[in-house]
Amino acid sequence: MKHLVGSAILLTTILAPLVASADGPTTGRWKMTINEEYPGRIWFAPAKDLTCGLYVQDDGGKGMVTLKGSGPKVEGIWEESNGQGKVTFEFAGKQFKGGYTEDMNGTSTSPWVGAFDGTTKAQLSGKFDVDWGGGMEKTTITFKQKGNKIEGKSVYRYSESGDGTLSGTLYGELLVATWKSKDDDGTPREGYFIALVQKDAITRKWDHVNGWYSADLTSCANGGLIQGWRKR
Repeated sequence: MKHLVGSAILLTTILAPLVASADGPTTGRWKMTINEEYPGRIWFAPAKDLTCGLYVQDDGGKGMVTLKGSGPKVEGIWEESNGQGKVTFEFAGKQFKGGYTEDMNGTSTSPWVGAFDGTTKAQLSGKFDVDWGGGMEKTTITFKQKGNKIEGKSVYRYSESGDGTLSGTLYGELLVATWKSKDDDGTPREGYFIALVQKDAITRKWDHVNGWYSADLTSCANGGLIQGWRKR
């Protein structure tokens, strides 16, 4: 694997760095290096019984890490749009070291290390046009923020018919939310919406969200990509 390429999705806002637990990573932004040659950033946050890490490499590659269990040493998977593999991280204060395999059958690991880099308080409110699954579903989501809590209501963009709701937390720039909706036959669906809230390069306003969604809560990014921009 030359570098990782990705998938993920979440909702929240914080006033100061939060710690998921004494055993887990500090929520917020971490500097990282994959395989000693691919630097970037990874954001960690809790999602019920999982820890999700959305990463973006300096060369544009992106993906999601799903970590399960508690304690300083945890295992899980990395997921990107073109593959997945196993990962093990060991946290010591505001540092971590670990490794990943090229695929789910791999046994040899390449290094993956990181150090905490702080938090930035994002803002998320108003209407955003959000595409799910790489553009397969097009919705408009109205976000409402109170402190670090986020609520959202989603409708299909063209029919304006009801689609679902979001409820979650902003951990700095990372939104981790639970989404709920129903299939056409009334069957309920529930998953995660995990996304970075980002600024427009020119206006410097919090104008877009990028991440992944979970189809069934078993991993952080097994549903597909999310991308959205504030409605003009």
